[in-house]
Amino acid sequence: MTDYNVLANGDLFPIQPGMEAASISYVEKVVEWNPITQNAAIFYQLQTKEKNNQKTWLVPDGCMDFVFCCSPTKSSATILGKKFKSRCIEMECGSTYFGVRPFSEHGLMINGISMKEIANDVIPFLEMFPDEDIVETITQAESFEQRISSFRTYIKKKINEQEAKIDLGHYCFLQICASKGTLKMEGLVEKSGYSDRYLRKKFEESFGIPPKKFGQIVMFQNSLNKLMKQKNSKLDIVFENGYYDQAHLNHQFKKLVNVPPSEFKNIICGIS
Repeated sequence: MTDYNVLANGDLFPIQPGMEAASISYVEKVVEWNPITQNAAIFYQLQTKEKNNQKTWLVPDGCMDFVFCCSPTKSSATILGKKFKSRCIEMECGSTYFGVRPFSEHGLMINGISMKEIANDVIPFLEMFPDEDIVETITQAESFEQRISSFRTYIKKKINEQEAKIDLGHYCFLQICASKGTLKMEGLVEKSGYSDRYLRKKFEESFGIPPKKFGQIVMFQNSLNKLMKQKNSKLDIVFENGYYDQAHLNHQFKKLVNVPPSEFKNIICGIS
């Protein structure tokens, strides 16, 4: 399990425990994907279980994923829009999947589609990046490292250097991440010198979500990581993650994944 921390530049380590639960093998590696902003991404590879109707439970992480099914008979490539809600997706049984989860897609040139349009949605990779060669290269690669190298080489061509510069929306993103989600709008206003309304507008333009909602997801992910590491039922994750009390933590979990933290860990491995 990867630690959910904040790097010096504000990058996140969000986790998706449902992906590990749906697989018989899982490996991931944190690597820089954007040489201009120096943002990193989680590169991961998994082998799904040999059974029908393979469902994978995804939790909110505020990120998008590039997902390649490397099955020799049913290869495909999809994009999971920024995940702000809990949902299940179908995965081919007995197949190898390769995925990339950037902590921020800031500066990425997308084929006329905004992050807000595809939030919580699943769309074909070729709709956003009509390049069949890269899909074939990744799905037919022989190793995890080869897939990482091929994706990084390709995606560098899709980064707009001018757009990748830190703007107001991305500045707010970094500040929220650095605070582990606890920074309120008043704090952003004070730090930036801009009005509440203007900051909300610029943040939503960049990330397709209000800054308050994103902060809640960052807090949730911090708590989720600690919860998944615990070996007993005691929840020592309330105050250190910015929640007022246990009831506040339970409320946020129910809001984002429909169950309280005491139940989440018990059912995540039971998705079928």
